[in-house]
Amino acid sequence: MRFIFSRIFFSETAVLSGSVIVQQLSGIVISVLLARHWTTQEFGSYSIARNISLICLTVAPLGLDLFLLKFLFNQVGSANRSNDVITPFRFLSLISSTVILAIVATAISIFSIIFSMDRTLFVIIVLFLLSLPALTDMAVMAAYFRSVGGLKLFVIYSIYLIQILRVLIVFICTKSELPSQYTLFFLSICSYLSIFSSSLLMRRGRVDGRVSKKAEFLPPIIIVRESISMIPNMFLAGSLRFVDVIVISFLVPLADVGRYGAATLLTTLIGALPAALNQTVGPKIAEAFHSGGYPSANLILKRFMARSCIIGGFLFAGISSFGSDALVIVNSDLSLDAIIVFVVACSALVQVVTAQSGYLLSMTGRHKEEAIVLVFSGFALILMMGIGGAVFGLLGAAAGLLSSTLTTMALRIAVLKRIGAGVIWPGSASFVPLIYLFAAWGACSLGFFLPEVGDFASLIVRCLMYGVLTALASWCLHFLKIVNFEILRGNK
Repeated sequence: MRFIFSRIFFSETAVLSGSVIVQQLSGIVISVLLARHWTTQEFGSYSIARNISLICLTVAPLGLDLFLLKFLFNQVGSANRSNDVITPFRFLSLISSTVILAIVATAISIFSIIFSMDRTLFVIIVLFLLSLPALTDMAVMAAYFRSVGGLKLFVIYSIYLIQILRVLIVFICTKSELPSQYTLFFLSICSYLSIFSSSLLMRRGRVDGRVSKKAEFLPPIIIVRESISMIPNMFLAGSLRFVDVIVISFLVPLADVGRYGAATLLTTLIGALPAALNQTVGPKIAEAFHSGGYPSANLILKRFMARSCIIGGFLFAGISSFGSDALVIVNSDLSLDAIIVFVVACSALVQVVTAQSGYLLSMTGRHKEEAIVLVFSGFALILMMGIGGAVFGLLGAAAGLLSSTLTTMALRIAVLKRIGAGVIWPGSASFVPLIYLFAAWGACSLGFFLPEVGDFASLIVRCLMYGVLTALASWCLHFLKIVNFEILRGNK
């Protein structure tokens, strides 16, 4: 029994998937703690700083995290030689992230002077960006340990323990009523513990390596050149995910940015669990394509998309129905129209399900086509959110976000059809989110017999009723063989 328990909960795949969930949940917990004690203006600044940092993080590793994963994983044997390989690239990623930090901080400083930007916003952005070198090193070392072995120890020390420590720091700082600047400074310093922990794992030889001393390693200049070629697509993809809050900041007051930022943080849960369970989708699509072309890759993608529809659909229906009430409970100043939360949640669901189709381009040598899709999608996002936000405020901006997400989906479908990949659709699973949404509305209707909406106990009871109704609906769909829920098992 202990062996089975260990295989299920402590396998490398389980630990890695758990790390994604832990990072997302710790981010939500930290955001809740900050939102309860900070003003909406401060939380708006926090949301802007967080998204700027995440965009920078897509560029800072210089693509080394992805390329080293592919490069080292192809070698076999002992890890001793790989330690020599990773050190210069680790140092390079730290330099690049520090340079990006300096450039962005200088640009924001100049911007704040020209446009008389709020000083608190400038300080919060800079303090948030202080953690960029540490986060960049973590991304590169995660690829290293995943390739040569020892990933479980790295994840436990550098992600699990540090995320717990971050939550404790925020809890202590908020309870002590420390200013926001001190809280963010301590959080940034905490991130640097990952550099220490990963270095300690390498020094103590805790890596169960697979890289041979006799392996032929590429010259560093070739590795850097190849990895840098991945940056444009990574930057475009990351920007599409995080630029919406930055666009919003130019259109509405900072307090409204905080409300919108709280809603987007909540909707990140829609993609958290599917992302954790679908981490192998890229390599599997590449493997299927090389063995059987687009038909084989399409079958793999359809399975992963159906899984995202079911898991993401459950979270989408719950968040879109109960999200606005949850925000009010966290902080009454974060009150946001339910329709805005619903539209943002729709965008998150569409993005989670359809973005995986991009692997049919990026993992099959069609990087140019994927870059074109991302460029046009970026222009559509800024244009639609800008027009919608300028005319209709937060609701218009949210509608613009949804419209641009649908535009991205349409562009990918057109490109895939043009290159002969066909149109990929998750089948009957695509209707599951709508069924779950009806279940959530049913739980809300039953909630009329409970205390008022803002009550925490009422929210918990309605969520439990929603869980029961979705379980019943899922059983009926599976029993009638309308949807095959077996796809939720395993990573095949």
